[in-house]
Amino acid sequence: VSPVVGSPLLVVVARFLSGLSVANNSLMWVYLGRVAKPDERKKWVTAFATSRSIGYFGGPSAAGIGVWVTRRFFPEKWTGDTDIFGQFALVGYLLAIGNVLCLWYLHRHWKEVPPLAMPPPAPAKANGQPKKPLTTFGFLFQPHVIFVLLGNFGGTFAGFALEFVIAPAGSALFGWNSTENYAVFAGIAVVVLAVQGLMWFYLVVRLEDRQFFLLGWGGVSVLLGGTVALWQGEITGWTFAAPLVFAEAFMPFIMNGSTALFMRLVFRTIPHRAGFVQAIFDNSTAIGPAVAPYWLWLSYTRSLDCHANKTGKAICLGDAVPVECIAGLSVFGAVCALGVLCNFSTYGYHKPGAPPKGAPPKPKPAVEGYQQLPGGPTQQQPRLAGRAPPALTFPAQPKNESYAGKASPEDIETMRTPSARHMTKGSRGFD
Repeated sequence: VSPVVGSPLLVVVARFLSGLSVANNSLMWVYLGRVAKPDERKKWVTAFATSRSIGYFGGPSAAGIGVWVTRRFFPEKWTGDTDIFGQFALVGYLLAIGNVLCLWYLHRHWKEVPPLAMPPPAPAKANGQPKKPLTTFGFLFQPHVIFVLLGNFGGTFAGFALEFVIAPAGSALFGWNSTENYAVFAGIAVVVLAVQGLMWFYLVVRLEDRQFFLLGWGGVSVLLGGTVALWQGEITGWTFAAPLVFAEAFMPFIMNGSTALFMRLVFRTIPHRAGFVQAIFDNSTAIGPAVAPYWLWLSYTRSLDCHANKTGKAICLGDAVPVECIAGLSVFGAVCALGVLCNFSTYGYHKPGAPPKGAPPKPKPAVEGYQQLPGGPTQQQPRLAGRAPPALTFPAQPKNESYAGKASPEDIETMRTPSARHMTKGSRGFD
């Protein structure tokens, strides 16, 4: 609608209103933390992230279909991109209709707070006395929680900084226009979606959330450090764009790992304040895109003086290679990876399928004829109850006279020895 009105301010206002709607993320993560078991949280976090990436493909595709339908069946309504039926406005219509339908569904079906999937942990004790529960800021200022928040902020900060540097650097180095830049962004979208698919179908049940987090920041730091070394030689379009595209492949590990890890820490430590601390976590995510342009200006575009020559190609004074920008992101990634590694044991280990930390062990089933003593599962005694346990009897085997005298000593010895398939682990001979 903004091109019709001719006011760039309307775009700013729309973006501001869109930012206010990010509060839905806090509600979504708190809801997920309540209704999903620990084994399922990583899977659902990956599903949400994958749906976001699919939206990046579906939105432009839907807009393109809408433009085709408008031009094909309502040509009198089509006056170009600046019309309210143009390609810019159609994306907004689709988003508005989708939001209204989803809110209507939630209003109709969500009437009460969902029950907890897992019971809250038992209060910790010190010297036999219950410990004082952690306050909100006491939880947030723990070193291992600080590095989760820092890593989550860094995921959006580094991701947007890598994307923001493509257009000015590509134009300064190779004279790229919007077509080449769009090709690089499309490559990033394809790679990120492929990685999220790999996480959904294979890695989510094989790696922990803390391993996702560490793998993401370690990969970003190493790859960007290698990019800086690669750019010391001759730079082509491929050697410039390919490392940035593959660095983005580690962003799903960072964002999904930090979200699942923070959710687990919250519901393990301070579940009664889940909504408030989750909002702080989402704010750390939102700060990244706001800080990234300032980092780009400070480390790259501030010293870049470009102007177009007579042929239209950009001529830049100063170093057009964003070495300082990428090197700074590599150092930041190394700090985050080191912080996660130092607190790796503090984050705890949760084996898929195992009960959460602090949960009481499941009682072993009682064996027929025995009762379990309070001392433990290994101390057992016969449950007589005034009578002796029934004796084990075996029916007499009929003699087979047709084989009399025909068995060799080896056959007799084999028949006396129980075979491996009739043995069970821990048994005394036979099943």
